[in-house]
Amino acid sequence: MQAMKARNLLSSQRIMNMFGAVGYSLLIINCAIVAGAVLLWLVNSGYGNAIGLQPEAPAETYAPVGDTAPSGALSVVLDIIAYTIAIVMGLAVIFVSITLPYWLGRVGSYCIKRIANLFIEVLTPAMLLLVKVIANGLIAVPILVIVAADIKNIPVLLFVSGLVLVTLIMFLLQHYLAKMNNLETKDIW
Repeated sequence: MQAMKARNLLSSQRIMNMFGAVGYSLLIINCAIVAGAVLLWLVNSGYGNAIGLQPEAPAETYAPVGDTAPSGALSVVLDIIAYTIAIVMGLAVIFVSITLPYWLGRVGSYCIKRIANLFIEVLTPAMLLLVKVIANGLIAVPILVIVAADIKNIPVLLFVSGLVLVTLIMFLLQHYLAKMNNLETKDIW
């Protein structure tokens, strides 16, 4: 009976940490979106000159000259190579989409706990959740500043706010499951 209880705890712990892994993945995606939006805003506002970036000029388009499509046996070989590359890339995307959240969850948990230990002596699950909420809230600050300066960036604010909300829900579900299972801080990602 004791082995059954340990096995159930392990599976519930995996499910709980899955929510954390998805939360950390969304947190990193939010950071990337915010960094890109800030960089784009800086370039479009004229502040990109300091780092060597200029606002985008309209691209010139060129009309194709003549028929350049391969024919015959060369076309079949190129099709086989293209399909092979597509299959390999598809398998790589599937592999990365399965393993990336796990590693982002592990690394994100390590970083968040390490930062929290700088400010908090004893890290409890409630304090860990508070640190996650603060980290999630800090992401929205640059977008709020950008929207305050230029209101046309409101779609970016809405999109990032939606991702922040989903991330918070993932972290809240994770900590709710941890509380239900009476898990310690070291068991929570």
